[in-house]
Amino acid sequence: MPFFTLPLLASPMESPGWARVAAATKQADPFCCAPNWQLSFHDAFGPRRRLYLRQESGSVLAFAEYVHSSGQIFLTPIEASWLFGCPLLGKHAVELLAETI
Repeated sequence: MPFFTLPLLASPMESPGWARVAAATKQADPFCCAPNWQLSFHDAFGPRRRLYLRQESGSVLAFAEYVHSSGQIFLTPIEASWLFGCPLLGKHAVELLAETI
């Protein structure tokens, strides 16, 4: 299953399970991994960036598009300023990312 993108005004409810997986993570601050935090940051600081999300088997990938001045597109964490959020959540997130890429 490939990434799916959310519309610009997406709500956390459009990605069921993301909040649950974030709450169960061993991250220093699980709230910063949750959709409420991540999508609020996106709406405030990068609302035009396309979001790339994938959820499968209790794992979540949550990235945003960054378009470099050269035109190259990179996937970045949705919110990387606070440094407590994580775009890879769940036991199989690394494998899910490898499979997706």
